[in-house]
Amino acid sequence: MAYIFITNNDTDTNDMINNCKASAYHPYTGPRVCRILATEQVYIYRTETGIIAYGCADERIKIMCNCTSGTNSRYEDNVHLSNLRF
Repeated sequence: MAYIFITNNDTDTNDMINNCKASAYHPYTGPRVCRILATEQVYIYRTETGIIAYGCADERIKIMCNCTSGTNSRYEDNVHLSNLRF
């Protein structure tokens, strides 16, 4: 199975590309991501651009808190991607 993560936010896009991951940042209104398994193909898609990167999940999806700066933190569900290609 393949998964598509849609991003239209520059900060989120850069975070995913720079850290070789696909993320669903909270709060979000889309479907929950909870079943990506290792070895499944993941695409990062940007509206009006198309697929900007893809890679292979190298672990199961994880729920985590990503502290961004100071007292601001945000939650994200993410999976690390190996062999990220642009």
